[in-house]
Amino acid sequence: MSTLRQKLNVWRWEQNQLRSHPVVRVPSLVQMPSPAELHALTSESEVIFVLPLETDEAATKIFVEGFFNDEVCVWSNSEQGKRKWIRARRVIASLTVSEKADVFVEAAQMFRRVATERVERLASHLGVGTLNISNRDLDELVPESERWHGIYDNYWRYGFHGFECAFTHQNTGQYLDVVLGYGDEFGVLDPYFFTKFLETTAEFKALRRLLHDNYHDARKVMMILEKENRLIRVPGSPDFRCGPHKPGLAAPRDFL
Repeated sequence: MSTLRQKLNVWRWEQNQLRSHPVVRVPSLVQMPSPAELHALTSESEVIFVLPLETDEAATKIFVEGFFNDEVCVWSNSEQGKRKWIRARRVIASLTVSEKADVFVEAAQMFRRVATERVERLASHLGVGTLNISNRDLDELVPESERWHGIYDNYWRYGFHGFECAFTHQNTGQYLDVVLGYGDEFGVLDPYFFTKFLETTAEFKALRRLLHDNYHDARKVMMILEKENRLIRVPGSPDFRCGPHKPGLAAPRDFL
């Protein structure tokens, strides 16, 4: 790719980011925003910091480590052309997670319970076993008209996509995206899908409002709950048609 095209691609990328996120240009490594300024900048949205062209890896690391704290997450460190781009955003405080740990665990338990019930009911509707659904082994067992999506139990819409199956209640709007590939375990949490579950489940809408965005906060919640032994690691199934997943996090089975 020519140098001119590379510069054009960088410019296009930058313009797209400018339209969707605040961009802060750091003129030099001695004129970086203070921690208080960073905290204020990230209070409402994701911010992109553009570091000087001469910034090397060591200096980038100092910048990232200097401004990372419990409530500011530096979640991406990429390079466009020769520019360093650092993405940062506000995340939920660890103290808040600890204070609300019981409710977050309750939500994970409900997700697991409803997800398991939905998969079991779908398996019955399609005339297959739950492991057929988990392993995406439906090609020879289910008519093509129902193999990818449909409606069952009157109000539930299902749709397979990627490594998941989404379930939506057409009356309440409750949404579950169930990660497949973990054998008979259907409560494995994905940060984005867990956030959507909180957002669409009446009991947990107040909990959702504690999360600043739809991925990084839930991921932090899950990591803290794992450290506190409130969530468990679940191994991927070797029989999954796309190959085994990495271990995932779910509420313990004792709570079903």
